[in-house]
Amino acid sequence: MVKKNPPKINFGILTTFDHPLLPFYLSEIEKKRLKNVSIICDSKIRGKKSTDIWLQRTQASFNDRYREEFQLHNYDPQFKFYFVDNHNSVEALKLYSEINLNCFLNAGTPRKIGGELIRNSGLGVVNIHPGVLPKYRGSCAVEWAIINDDQIGNTAHFMNEDYDAGPIIDIEKYIFGKVDSYVDIRSRVFMSGIKLAINVLKLAQDEGTIYSTSQDEKHSDYYSPINNKQLLQIEQKLQSQQYKFQK
Repeated sequence: MVKKNPPKINFGILTTFDHPLLPFYLSEIEKKRLKNVSIICDSKIRGKKSTDIWLQRTQASFNDRYREEFQLHNYDPQFKFYFVDNHNSVEALKLYSEINLNCFLNAGTPRKIGGELIRNSGLGVVNIHPGVLPKYRGSCAVEWAIINDDQIGNTAHFMNEDYDAGPIIDIEKYIFGKVDSYVDIRSRVFMSGIKLAINVLKLAQDEGTIYSTSQDEKHSDYYSPINNKQLLQIEQKLQSQQYKFQK
């Protein structure tokens, strides 16, 4: 029997040109030899709040690597860059149709993805949530998992019109070293999430589809942002090697 070629998938990476993880997404796309990739940059730049949170969680540990990765890919002709006012705008939706995008990845969109984009996205809009779904929906899933002595993970899932509630594609869970700091853990979760995202897209390219499972609403919880006092407690817990999943 002759094996049929999977249907062609054209990927749209939803991000901003100034997103600190964009070069790492590009690097991973190149490593996995993902084809038919368009980078869709929203015009909204990162605000002070987002920047402050990023610096708090990484303490600028990505800055040197960011410059190195971006120098490698700034003018790489492999990647097609498009710039839109808003990822949800009528003009953006028209662009997606014109260039035949039929699978999207949220790689740092500053927008809440709208229903029309989701409904017309073909395979769907893939998102990486830095927490194990459905238990850890909402904000600061990594931090709450440490507080609760639960295992930290990343969840690849399809987006729907509710936050963190779409069908689950894959879940990864991690074990950390005894001497890993809060910044070490957060940085690893970020980088592991990028690899998981591109692995999902590569599998879609190879097989022509993405399989998923609905979330169990009976076991879902939403978490709110942590405060500075809680963050200090988390850092102290890790420093004293009291987190259950430090081996």
